[in-house]
Amino acid sequence: MPAPPKRPLIVLLAADLVKVTYTSEQDAAQKIPGGLASFYQQKYAGVSGKRSSDIQAAGQALVAIYSRNIFPDLKVAWRTCPNNLGHAGDPGCFRCHDENRSTADKKTITQDCYTCHQALAVEETSPEILKKLGVADQLTSFEKH
Repeated sequence: MPAPPKRPLIVLLAADLVKVTYTSEQDAAQKIPGGLASFYQQKYAGVSGKRSSDIQAAGQALVAIYSRNIFPDLKVAWRTCPNNLGHAGDPGCFRCHDENRSTADKKTITQDCYTCHQALAVEETSPEILKKLGVADQLTSFEKH
């Protein structure tokens, strides 16, 4: 069996399907799996027939990814805001978690960092968790530049 390509077609197609502007999560939940199935039926009918359950599962996985990252009712998608990692040169999380935005009944988004994050290593020079996650070397080389 040949090795899979470095960037399988499904990855490229998935990115295209997930970044489409859908009117709602329900709209995305219908169109993403449908678009994936349609692509394979049109371009790779043999694969479509043999792997239909895999294609359906991939479509549902894409819907799950979409629902965790894209919020059409808030008009928020991956590229809506600039990369706001950290707090040094930009507001980071506080661009939205600023208690300035509120609902009609005066509820705001909390500023409690632990709502979304769990601090695993605070004020440690070389945190063990970064080694376990396999990113310690990347961060070290980034800091050198």
